Amino acid sequence: MKVVVFTCEKYYWLLKPFSYLFNCFWSELQEVIIAGYEPLSFQLPDNFTFYSIAPTTYPVEEWSTGVIEFLEQFQDEHFIFSFEDYWLTRGVNHLAISSLDSYLSCHPNVWRVDLTGDRLYSGRSTDLAAWGHLDMIETTADVPYCLSTQMSVMSRAITLKLMKPHLTPWQFELQDQSKTLGSYRVLGTKQMPVRYTIGWGTGSNDEDGNPIPNTTGIPNQQLAFIQSQGWLEEYKD
Repeated sequence: MKVVVFTCEKYYWLLKPFSYLFNCFWSELQEVIIAGYEPLSFQLPDNFTFYSIAPTTYPVEEWSTGVIEFLEQFQDEHFIFSFEDYWLTRGVNHLAISSLDSYLSCHPNVWRVDLTGDRLYSGRSTDLAAWGHLDMIETTADVPYCLSTQMSVMSRAITLKLMKPHLTPWQFELQDQSKTLGSYRVLGTKQMPVRYTIGWGTGSNDEDGNPIPNTTGIPNQQLAFIQSQGWLEEYKD
């Protein structure tokens, strides 16, 4: 199962710490597809490949249009959805992720399984039967942010059914959930297989009021390396 990272040229600089932390805490053998637009001006690790959705970045109002266009050519049944600022902070639970791939195959009405604590801490979840060592939970469509874009194992076919064109990520998340989801289900686990910090737009601001990268939770060794490369300063360029 591949990890697909949706991004655009404005945020390409976030891919440098993303790819470094990914290979530290996930695996250098895990295949990652960067779904972007304009060509990258720098090299990514060997397990990363770049796919250009279009020659020029779509406006944010066409975010969902780009996702649809990518998924229409992407043939894998399941994938792991991510953004470029999901910076890993500890080792992932590989067995859990592999198990969830099988779970979706056995439960064709499940759209996604959250890999974080988003569903667990949503305020209201229901315990389901365990799946191997995983404690599965579910939130119904009346619980906020069922359409969250946090990192998840997703069904490609269902995502294409739910994803309508001409939406920003925030508009997608804030749709009428019951109407959008219908009979499709959103699950999570109590184990939270992946832990990350959201590296952009959730931290502090600089003296001019502009956002600065959020490094909360990144271990000191990895943070020191990222700082030594100057990657956290590239947002100013």
